[in-house]
Order: sequence, then C-alpha cells, then structure tokens
Amino acid sequence: MKQLLKTLTTDYPDLQFVQSDKFYWSPQDKTVYYMASSKGDKTAEWALLHELSHGILGHTNYKTDIMLLRLEVAAWANAQEIAKNYNILIDDNHIQDCLDTYRDWLHARSKCPACGDHG
Repeated sequence: MKQLLKTLTTDYPDLQFVQSDKFYWSPQDKTVYYMASSKGDKTAEWALLHELSHGILGHTNYKTDIMLLRLEVAAWANAQEIAKNYNILIDDNHIQDCLDTYRDWLHARSKCPACGDHG
C-alpha cells in the first residue's frame, strides 16, 4: 500500500492523501483519507482507489438516497478502470458486497415505520 500511495500522490498532485481511522473522500479539502493497512491487504488498496475515484469524478454531495447509490456504483466502476494502471484487479464480489450495504440501507429506509410496508 505504501508504494501505491507514493505513486498516487505523484499521479494526482491536485489531491491530498491523509492517513485516518477510516477511508473516505472529502470534497471540501480535496483529500482522500485512508487507513493504514497490514502488508498485502488488497481490500485496503481497493478502498483507496474507490475513494480516489470519488475525487476524480468530482463527487461532492447527493440529494437523494438513490443518487448516493449511483455515486457509489460510479466510483467503483472508475476504481476498476484506474486499478488497471497499477496492475490491480478489484474483485467484483467485493464491490457487490460493498454496494449491498447501500442497497440494504435503501431497503430499510423504504420501510414505513408505522406499518412495516415498503413503498
């Protein structure tokens, strides 16, 4: 991950990369926050490329729940493309697992608190 970070810092000089306790993109300060990972942790590299993709795609905010899901799908698709430049293959199952958390969240939010129906 250290080598990837070094390369990304060079390849994307307009963005900052800052170690944090979680992975996320901050459009306000154009910063990709990342967690330090153990050596060889591929999922950390995938998350880093995903958050970088939010920055590359200019994601700033969203107005609807479905828009958030669309932003996440776009960021993962872009991450898969740029990963090729670094000889990284992002596992499709991992992406779907991540997207499932948003789908589950959307499903739960569609449930009526009074009767439990979806609509």
